[in-house]
Amino acid sequence: MRTREYVESLSDEERRIRTAIICREKFLGPMPMNTKMVIDQLPDYLNDLNACHEAEKTMTPDQLDQYESRLNRIVDADWIALPSTIETYIYSCRFHASSKQRNTTFLMVMLPDEGTEEQSHPSVS
Repeated sequence: MRTREYVESLSDEERRIRTAIICREKFLGPMPMNTKMVIDQLPDYLNDLNACHEAEKTMTPDQLDQYESRLNRIVDADWIALPSTIETYIYSCRFHASSKQRNTTFLMVMLPDEGTEEQSHPSVS
């Protein structure tokens, strides 16, 4: 499982690409190597909660358990960094997690572990 630091070190574009590849492969199998992906056509997983929910649907029950646990920790850690008021605490609930927090957690759970080879993926245009 990848760390939050690793996922957050990826560019927004790379995060969108990796999320799209994971979601596509869950439904349709490995992507053919000659396929070109067009960035503008990918869902905006970092800013669109509907896209996040679609990605979450690709997870197994075990992955969802890991996802829920990690998402709670990310939201709680981000809340601690905010000024401590009741208003900010309300937003620490996981159902108020931002798209970016959800995408970070999704990639932490779904990307191959460090030290394992990732599949090569199609080129991006």
